[in-house]
Amino acid sequence: MIKRVWLFIATNFLIMLTIYFMIQLFGLDSVIKEHGIRYSYLAIVCAIWGTIGALLSLFLAKFITTMLLKIKIIRPAFANTTERELLDIVYRHARAAGLTALPEVGIYRSPELNAFAIGQTRNKALLAISSGLLINMQRHEMEGVIAHEISHIANGDMVTLTLIQGILHAFVLFLTSIISYGISLCLALRRGHEKENVRISMLSYRLLTMMLSFSFTFLGSLMVSAFSRQREFLADASSAELVGRDNMVATLRKLQIANELEEDQPSLLTIFKMTRRPHVLNLFSTHPTIEKRIAHLMRTPKFKR
Repeated sequence: MIKRVWLFIATNFLIMLTIYFMIQLFGLDSVIKEHGIRYSYLAIVCAIWGTIGALLSLFLAKFITTMLLKIKIIRPAFANTTERELLDIVYRHARAAGLTALPEVGIYRSPELNAFAIGQTRNKALLAISSGLLINMQRHEMEGVIAHEISHIANGDMVTLTLIQGILHAFVLFLTSIISYGISLCLALRRGHEKENVRISMLSYRLLTMMLSFSFTFLGSLMVSAFSRQREFLADASSAELVGRDNMVATLRKLQIANELEEDQPSLLTIFKMTRRPHVLNLFSTHPTIEKRIAHLMRTPKFKR
């Protein structure tokens, strides 16, 4: 995790440095300073704010999710037969994936066929499994789902996605503040204010901030979702190495059938869902459609098991 945090900080720094040089290149530095905008200070504040927000989200997500979904953590010493079998599957695939610390395993009550991994590091991860998945899936199918989530943990996807969102928030905050102030300043000058006594309208500034923040976040979410979908393909490929491609494809097809039969009901934490029903807003989905995931796996070489 430490390497990813340093990469996150370095990326934030490089983004702000790029913006700084762009401002210098287009000669906007003197204009900005003339009207009292301390953009270097603003860049630092935005980077710090984005970093703090990302780290807080990273460290609190596991606790909050556990509380919201009322996830029951399985304690090996007190596990029943079904829970011990589940732990055996998780631990076997975790070791095969090269994890040095075994993840916690929890069960939450839900009829949906679902599982997700969450946690601030590879060594402090939680793999949560729905009761519906335990009841309705055969052992080899459940192994495919678990191998997929173990792959997410081994690949560090929880950390990577959270830090990318932190970079996005820092970037959005900085651009929103600069552009909103610039437009508000132009509007004030057009109303006839002297340059020395110009005063921007706080109402217009706030409205612009809200609109631009929404617009930039909207565009940023498309990029984050696209990156997340690529990580799903990677997790599928990694899980196929653990359980075999044919087993993984069969698991995905079982999930596809379950999706088609499942009624449209909003889920509390759909962002964590391994399964997603195809819809017209696939660009915003963090998961590819199951059809695309199966097609992607079928194009890869057959994994030996």
